[in-house]
This record gives sequence, structure tokens and C-alpha cells, in this order.
Amino acid sequence: MFSPNQLLLPLDFSEYSAPLSHLAAEFARRFGSRLTILHVAPLFPETSPDTRRSWLDNFGTEELAGLQVERVLVCTDNDVASAIVNYVHQNETDLILMATHGYGPFRR
Repeated sequence: MFSPNQLLLPLDFSEYSAPLSHLAAEFARRFGSRLTILHVAPLFPETSPDTRRSWLDNFGTEELAGLQVERVLVCTDNDVASAIVNYVHQNETDLILMATHGYGPFRR
């Protein structure tokens, strides 16, 4: 049976991100996995990096209590998808949990 040790939850803080804290918590508890919550921001975002850091630090605090959670903020001039892929390759990620923004599983 597949048992992921390292889960990645990329977040954009849209309305589709909020329910993912419950899903990520269930996966992490079920498999005894470590969870990394990743937010990729542009180098010159409309919202300050401090504000984004605060959002990241406060995301899912109740649902994720008691779990091994790392929260990572990456600022980049690359596109978000490339930054996520780079993170996955550099950090031995076993499973990515990601919202589809409501477009359906294959549209983007």
C-alpha cells in the first residue's frame, strides 16, 4: 500500500483553499505523514510578504493541531507551477494535495 511520508499542500488563499486544511489533516493523520504548506508569491506582490506570511502561519491552525507541519513561503519571479515543481523535486515530496479552482480535473 502507498504510504506517503511527505505531503505538500500548495495554497493560493483563494476560496478553494480553505477546505483543504481538513483534507490535508486527514491524510497526514491517516498516514502519519509530515505536511508542508507552501505558498508561492510573486517577487513584487500586491499584498506584502509579511501579510502573506501571517496568512500562511494562521492557515488551518485548529485542523492541523498536533501534526508535523512546516509552512514555507517562496517568493519568485517564475510562474507558480514551476516554483511548486521545483519545490517538489528539491524536497522529496510523495503526494501533492491541491485544489482545482473549480475548473474540473483536466482543464488547467
